[in-house]
Amino acid sequence: MELKYREFLLPAPAIVGFGLVVTAVLGVAVSYAVSAILGAALAATAFLITALGAIVNSHTIKVTDQIEIGKYRLPLDLIATASVLTHAEFRTELKTTQLEIGSNSAHSYLKLEISDPADPYHVWHVATRRPIEFLAAVR
Repeated sequence: MELKYREFLLPAPAIVGFGLVVTAVLGVAVSYAVSAILGAALAATAFLITALGAIVNSHTIKVTDQIEIGKYRLPLDLIATASVLTHAEFRTELKTTQLEIGSNSAHSYLKLEISDPADPYHVWHVATRRPIEFLAAVR
């Protein structure tokens, strides 16, 4: 199996940023109220939890003879159509019966229409930073 495409997707920047802000606030508050050593230890622990959460919630997209995204697998021959969407197009088109993978704040998405009647999701929206390369690998 030849690897045609690979991309690593991190969670939305707002989630990671929120974790880092909470880390800083906790560290400063405990440093001021209790002790600097305890504040630094709490901030380091909160930072590690934020970093671990970002790693756990990230996805790797791999395209070989199938698309692998986290726990999802899809053979390429089951893709009826594939197209690139902007964020605005994605927001107006997304329905609850469609699968959305990756950050819902991404700038671009690949829309994959699935021809498998057994698949519960007939449309996949996959967040991507490189939509043209991803589309070329899927076709």
